[in-house]
Amino acid sequence: MEGMLRFIGSAVCHGLTERILAARGVLLPVCARCTGIYLSFFISFIYLTVNKRLRGNKPTEIFFTFPAVIGMLPMMIDALSSYTGLRETNNFIRLATGILFGTALPAFFILAANFDVNAGNINIIKHPWKYPAVLCVSFIAGAFVYIGSINYYTVSLTVCAGVAAMFFLFFNMLLSIAARKLSVKRRHILSWLSAALIIIFFGTVHTMIRS
Repeated sequence: MEGMLRFIGSAVCHGLTERILAARGVLLPVCARCTGIYLSFFISFIYLTVNKRLRGNKPTEIFFTFPAVIGMLPMMIDALSSYTGLRETNNFIRLATGILFGTALPAFFILAANFDVNAGNINIIKHPWKYPAVLCVSFIAGAFVYIGSINYYTVSLTVCAGVAAMFFLFFNMLLSIAARKLSVKRRHILSWLSAALIIIFFGTVHTMIRS
């Protein structure tokens, strides 16, 4: 099981040991930044799924959109400034900015996939005030992850599920643009299949490179 989780993590993350957090002494399958992104992505994805927002096609209120876009900037700034050598960062900042980025991302994927001016309006975030609640849950989960108090498999399975959900929404977006005549059910099936194949492909390539 641990090997499989690390294989999935290797499909999206460089896996540098010094940038990986530990859960009760065991290193997680992805770095701190990726942990934040995919942990919060999964939490947000579950919220949208439970509230039947995966078919949402209407832009959210400005009360969600503006804070969400602003919230995604810190990770970009942190990553760019650290990679270019302008400043040093740390795993706490990587995790926190990753959470800000990942929480908002699913809503934008869904909007890009479903936006249609001629269709009935379905708000992606029905109540904009719920976005801070989802963000709060993500940060609470992130705090427990940071201090290493959550079981390794609980964290790793959630993060890897976030990876799968991210690829699912990504391919769902591509298919909605390239093959609009596909039924939603078929599009979702193809998106999950594509997500599985791309994880296997990148995981295999990364494993070969590291070996």
